[in-house]
Amino acid sequence: MKQVEFSKEIRQDLIRNIQEFFLQEREEELSEFQAAKVLEFIAADIGPHIYNQAIRDAHALLSNSIEDLYGLKKEPDNEKTTDTNIAISGFFVIGLHSVQHCLTVRKES
Repeated sequence: MKQVEFSKEIRQDLIRNIQEFFLQEREEELSEFQAAKVLEFIAADIGPHIYNQAIRDAHALLSNSIEDLYGLKKEPDNEKTTDTNIAISGFFVIGLHSVQHCLTVRKES
C-alpha cells in the first residue's frame, strides 16, 4: 500500500497534536523530529488498518444503498400490465422455439 502523504499544513497540525498529546498524557515533551517519527509510525503501521475499516464501512453502506434501490422497483399494478407481460413473454417463447428458421448475420454474408 502506498504511504500516506499529508500536505505541509496538515502534517504540521498532526505533529503539534502529537506533541500536545504526549505532553498532556505522558508529561513528556517531544521535539518536532520525534513527533514526526511517531506520525510516520502511525501512518505506516496503524493507517492501513484504519483504511481497511473505512473500506469495509463504505462497502457496507454502498451495499445497503444498492439493496435500497430494489425497494424502488416498480411492480405491475394492474391486470392489463400483467396481461401484456404474459403476451410478450409468450411471443419470446414462440420466437425462441423457431430460432432454427432465423437467418443469422453469418449465413447472410
